[in-house]
Amino acid sequence: MKQVYLFLFSALGLYACESANTKAKPLLDSSFVITGTITSVDTGKILGFQLFSDNTPTDTIRLDKDGHFTIKGMATEPLMGNIFCINATESNRIQPLSLFVEPGITTTVASTTLANLSTAKVEGGNSNNEVREIESIISSYSKKMDALKDSFKIAYQSGNQSAFALIQDKALKLSQEMRMSVFDYAKEHPKSHAAAFYAFRFLSPEINGDVVSKVYEAFDATIKKSLYAQKIQEVLNVNKRTAIGSTAANFTLPTPEGKKIQLSDFRGRYLLLDFWASWCGPCRQENPNVVKAYQMFKNKGFTVLGVSLDEDADKWKEAIQEDKLNWTHVSDLHGWKSDCVALYGIEAIPSNFLLDKEGKIIAKNLRGKDLEDKLAEILK
Repeated sequence: MKQVYLFLFSALGLYACESANTKAKPLLDSSFVITGTITSVDTGKILGFQLFSDNTPTDTIRLDKDGHFTIKGMATEPLMGNIFCINATESNRIQPLSLFVEPGITTTVASTTLANLSTAKVEGGNSNNEVREIESIISSYSKKMDALKDSFKIAYQSGNQSAFALIQDKALKLSQEMRMSVFDYAKEHPKSHAAAFYAFRFLSPEINGDVVSKVYEAFDATIKKSLYAQKIQEVLNVNKRTAIGSTAANFTLPTPEGKKIQLSDFRGRYLLLDFWASWCGPCRQENPNVVKAYQMFKNKGFTVLGVSLDEDADKWKEAIQEDKLNWTHVSDLHGWKSDCVALYGIEAIPSNFLLDKEGKIIAKNLRGKDLEDKLAEILK
């Protein structure tokens, strides 16, 4: 999981999400237009545009000699998009411009430079007015976070753990307050596509499911059918499937030898359903802890099922051998596109679920000694 201060102390980055596509009925004419001007463009800079929809290709933005550009596309509903610099380097990172396109509407980007791209004024469509309102809410919290930056850096570099913890607690509190403010805006604007988008982007595992449900239920019928609201509903469905006390969703996947294994085959034993991959550094670092727990409790009715997000079968098999993972392993070798990723709402690895003998989820994401302690508690 990303450390909270990295999220809070950075600019809001809005990037496409790779989840199942949802269909929405056209609300208006399906064409949109974006016009604008980028001045003083350096030679070799290439701009791109991409919608926050599923499997949407990146369009190249072509500027005329005066820096003018026009983007035309199709959308069945208002959608968020990004104008960004394709070949920006790490040392010269250019923040993207986020804007909404609306079917039948021309969106205008005021003349700007690449350095000021992210703050360019955008006109056209009610959604962009709402974006400005929401960004204003976010900005108010960003200013509060700026006040913590220097003290956080000093505490981190000096190793002052108590000061570090205090600042991190403040950051967590501000993070929660910011998310709740965005959710409150969404509930107060039930017909807003922009509110649905930001509500989706601000979801996190720490947010109570009831809070998210209330946000979704506040949307009117049209917004509930929109792409971003349907993505919120997908998250709610995953949360329900993976809640403590729920029966873990069954699946069938092949072992390295090609034998088909079902999750339900492990009923009658306590099971750690462990999502990992050979290329995942944190997973490989955690593997010795899982091995230790397995050795301690394998004779007391406990085992592990490793679900790999690998795509290379040889590297997967090599990692199993190198890390001495002597339990059952399965994978469809589809990486992040595996059906299991969506089924269990996996957003980062390592990730795990501890199941009881009946296949019910009794704990999540146990690491190191926490896994040992939980197993010792239930396998006395």
